[in-house]
Amino acid sequence: MKKPKSFFIVKRKTIIIITAIFILITNSCQAKNDDKISNDDLVITYLGENNIETGSYEPAAEFFTDDGLRANGNKILDTDAGNVFFVTEVPRDPFLLYRLKNFPTLIIDISENVVQQRISYNNYYTRDIIYGDNVKGVSRYTIYQFENELFNGIESVLSDKTGVIERYKQIEIFRNQDGVINSIDEYRLGTDQVSRQHSFSYDDNILIANDGLRSGLAYEVLVEEEDRYLYYRDYQRYIIEPEKPDTTIEFVDENVIITEYYKSLLNYYVYSKFYFTNGILMKREYMDRYFLNMDNMDGYIETYTVSSGKGEIIVTNTSGEITERRILERRINAAGYLEYELVIYPSGNGYEYFFTKDMF
Repeated sequence: MKKPKSFFIVKRKTIIIITAIFILITNSCQAKNDDKISNDDLVITYLGENNIETGSYEPAAEFFTDDGLRANGNKILDTDAGNVFFVTEVPRDPFLLYRLKNFPTLIIDISENVVQQRISYNNYYTRDIIYGDNVKGVSRYTIYQFENELFNGIESVLSDKTGVIERYKQIEIFRNQDGVINSIDEYRLGTDQVSRQHSFSYDDNILIANDGLRSGLAYEVLVEEEDRYLYYRDYQRYIIEPEKPDTTIEFVDENVIITEYYKSLLNYYVYSKFYFTNGILMKREYMDRYFLNMDNMDGYIETYTVSSGKGEIIVTNTSGEITERRILERRINAAGYLEYELVIYPSGNGYEYFFTKDMF
């Protein structure tokens, strides 16, 4: 085996590029609903002038630089309060990124443990919470753990108004002295018993889980290229069709693009694509899957109008027609990390995301 590349030796990098970004706020966009958040608060920053009737948008405002700004930093404008924050770059950790890819941010503070919570609502305005399998009044939190800025595990916490009911491990990551991941333990839900152990071997830029015999927490093979990761769920299929990954994570300037593919015996195509700018989710594209008639495929696009502040998620079909508008509110803290996201659908249901330090 060759020595693994430094891409898999995860260290925190310096704060990103010298360019500083001012987002110029353009015309406000009025939502077509009667939700309790004032329509006057809805502001578009990433989209330029819009024509609501046609669903067409002009290009977003251009960015400009200022050599006098702090080096190695990117600016994000809080459209609600007018505050400007510096942000750090997306961590180049393929394990952590795979875990964060369905969240509204890829950037979390790896200098300490981070608690993530999602609350879903049948009705946001009446605070009718969906508890799922949990007893009413019990909240669940996920804790991303770091040691020396290296991702080393995930724990769960259940709590109610009296305090912590239970805290237990989900996964534990083991590394060698160079920071390279050797193995991961997976725990039985709610216990301290290991249910499965995953080992990893490296061949230059290729990581193989469990000797290619079974998946290692979502993928079996991970390939590092210069500006992207390629994930494969099946080792044999990777050997036969290395040009057909299941997921790719690409790094393009200040953007990260996450693409997921669908593969059947006859077809291979993109079925979702997520776009993150400065680590914040700004657009999602979905393709509906029709297994019998590929000519009738359709899809939709969700565009997030703000990275921080009050705005909308504008849903369009593949023809560009607006089919739905959702209320969006985001907050980026002074350190540049997304700490809150609220989404409310026209029906009143919705969800909130909270990202905080470990308070348990």
